[in-house]
Amino acid sequence: MRKAFVHIGMPKTGTTAVQKAMSNRRVALLHGGLLYPGDNVDHAFLVQNFHPARGRHFYFKHQKIEPNKAEKIFRKSFHKLEREVAQSDGDVLISTEYLYNMGEERLRALRTGLSEMGLDLHVVCYVRHPIGQATSGIQQNVKMGHDTLANQLRNPQWHSCIETLAPALRALGRSKVIVTPFEFAKELGTERHILKAIGHKNLMDLVERAEANVGLSGAAVILADAHNRLLRKYPQFPASRGYLFRIGGFRFTLPPWTIAKMKDRVQQEVKWLDEHFSLTLPEPESQPFRHQRLSEDAAEDVVKIIVQSDR
Repeated sequence: MRKAFVHIGMPKTGTTAVQKAMSNRRVALLHGGLLYPGDNVDHAFLVQNFHPARGRHFYFKHQKIEPNKAEKIFRKSFHKLEREVAQSDGDVLISTEYLYNMGEERLRALRTGLSEMGLDLHVVCYVRHPIGQATSGIQQNVKMGHDTLANQLRNPQWHSCIETLAPALRALGRSKVIVTPFEFAKELGTERHILKAIGHKNLMDLVERAEANVGLSGAAVILADAHNRLLRKYPQFPASRGYLFRIGGFRFTLPPWTIAKMKDRVQQEVKWLDEHFSLTLPEPESQPFRHQRLSEDAAEDVVKIIVQSDR
């Protein structure tokens, strides 16, 4: 039976790089025996039927797509998927970052839908050490202005690998759940490593390495956070802050007191991955807390000076 590898991209694990690389080379991959279906970069249309939120998922809200339109998009895209599978040979690779929390019921529904096309579902997932994932997530939230740095350091959040992978184990069994530490894929690049992981190592040379997403420095995070506060205080404050992300120095790390808050849950997740997948997640290198020792007011003053000089 042909295999359908569904890459459920956990946040901050190179999912976008995988999708861009596969979509750019979908013709060459097809000739090599691997179908990356559709015309879009990813396969987010699957959210409509295979995520509990369905058409009310934030993906559709962000795109300003109403639930009834999301249903139409799904039907059209799913029929196209069926046609492409029928017209091709070999395995299929599907990727979307919106199915990592789909749950067991919807996962079983996806398995049934793919089985009707003659495809045997396998799940592919890259995981990060919780401290690394929380660090990367906080940087991203500051970049996007979603939350203040102070609040995130007080209440560190990250996506649970147990909540993602336990339903897959129950629905599919261990042999059909492919899990790899994200750090192990860095040397090859996730966009190439995934081909090796699904048994198509011979196609790796068809895919180009994507530019690595470099983390921010501690100073960049502090000043970008100050910029976000200034925007909220003064709506007319210049909105461009890209130059702040390029500020160098020691990379952003979490302070010891934030890591201490994470300890129990981190230990639980690391132990669970070891027990169920024999994986040892490399913990991020320990280093002194490198954030600039600036008060919020002082950081805002620095940003004002930088903005004035940039003008």
